[in-house]
Amino acid sequence: MVYPVRIYSSGLEPRDTVGWAPPSWRQARKPEVGEFASTGAAQVGVDEWFMSFDVIDGLFVVDDRWLIVTHRRRVNEYRTDDEIRADVYALDLTVRKVWEDVRLPGPILRGGECAWTMVASPPDPWTLACVEPRTPES
Repeated sequence: MVYPVRIYSSGLEPRDTVGWAPPSWRQARKPEVGEFASTGAAQVGVDEWFMSFDVIDGLFVVDDRWLIVTHRRRVNEYRTDDEIRADVYALDLTVRKVWEDVRLPGPILRGGECAWTMVASPPDPWTLACVEPRTPES
């Protein structure tokens, strides 16, 4: 998924658009002309280039008040050592970004009353934590 994220009402009417990519996206290097034109050894260059920017990992609504957009650097979905980061938006009358590039302890499994995230897995006991967004003032 890519930015912008479009937000709709429950009646599927367009409501707002969530802005721009996080800073890590803006720092991604641009490939040179023809850099990935050949096969074989060029594949290594493609992998390194893909690893230079983030992808949106998931969208989660928490307590009908927050939109959490998680992102991480990765080539494919099977990497588990990536640092997961999130942008947090308040769903007010307008959608506004409250936090950007926040490091998460683990992947978010689902939203709801809070964002459930996995903080430990085997060989340690399975452990979930409840992440509740707050405004900077609280």
